[in-house]
Amino acid sequence: MEEELAALAHKQWKKLIRYLIRASRQNQDGSLTVPPDKVVQWTQQLDQQYSELPEQDKCKYRIDAQEIMDTANTCLGIVITKERKSL
Repeated sequence: MEEELAALAHKQWKKLIRYLIRASRQNQDGSLTVPPDKVVQWTQQLDQQYSELPEQDKCKYRIDAQEIMDTANTCLGIVITKERKSL
């Protein structure tokens, strides 16, 4: 199960890095500049608890949590079916 969860963690990290790169501006030297509005947004989000997040953001985290639970359940040989709400 460790390898499966590590692979999932890497998949989620790649998703985050792709988002960061798309949200940033690439400079001529290859470095990235994060737009000031994103810095403000992400800094504010760092100070928020999950319970304080807007419902739209919570839904994104629930999708990630479901993927973690599905991976763990598969590794443990547990098949759980759950109707997923459409976003």
